[in-house]
Amino acid sequence: MNVTRQTITDYLVSQCGVDAADVNEDTLLFSTGVLDSFALVDLIVFLEGASGRRFKPTDVNLENLDSIKQMLSFLAL
Repeated sequence: MNVTRQTITDYLVSQCGVDAADVNEDTLLFSTGVLDSFALVDLIVFLEGASGRRFKPTDVNLENLDSIKQMLSFLAL
């Protein structure tokens, strides 16, 4: 599966109960409390499965995962 802004948004809406109208690619998801640490584990599992990329413990940080834009930039590396 190709990870896109839309696939991440769809995941956030369907699995995390996020309102799509409240989220854009720059919305800070963890820093603002839209998502909590419990959602982080599921998000990582989703991103790993969708991208085929395995996350290292050092990859799990706000710089890589706090917004859709940051996730896409990280996965593009």
